[in-house]
Amino acid sequence: GSFIYESTPILAKNPFASMNQNVSEIPWIITIIFSVLISIFYRPKEYKFALGKNDAFRAYQFMLVWLIISILFRSFDLYLGNEKWRLSFIPTAFFLGLALDSLTKDRLKNSVIIIIVIIGATIKLYQHQLISF
Repeated sequence: GSFIYESTPILAKNPFASMNQNVSEIPWIITIIFSVLISIFYRPKEYKFALGKNDAFRAYQFMLVWLIISILFRSFDLYLGNEKWRLSFIPTAFFLGLALDSLTKDRLKNSVIIIIVIIGATIKLYQHQLISF
C-alpha cells in the first residue's frame, strides 16, 4: 500500500508570509525591530555582568528571550485571538525604557514620550477611519 499524509502546516508554510502588512501592524513591527536593535547594540553597565545589583543581568536576558519568543510566536501564527503582538508588549517596553533612560535631558525625554503618544493615537484614529491622510 501507499502512505498518504499531509505535511505539518507550521513547517510547510512560509513563516513570514502570514504577517499581514496592514497599517496598524507596521508601526509595531518597526517598534519591535527598534527594541531588538537596542537589545543587541545598547546595554547599560548594570546589565552587562552577572554579578550586578538585584540580578539585573538575568532580568535583561529574560526580557531578551521573551522578545525573541514573542517574535517567533507571531511569525508562526501561534498567538490566540486577534492580538498578534500582545506577547511582545512588555519586553518592547523594557528595551524602549532603557533607551529613554539613556537620554540625559528631561526635556528631550518628555518630547520623545509625547511624540510616541501622538503617533500612537494618530495611527489608532486612522485605523478606525476617524481621520484620513
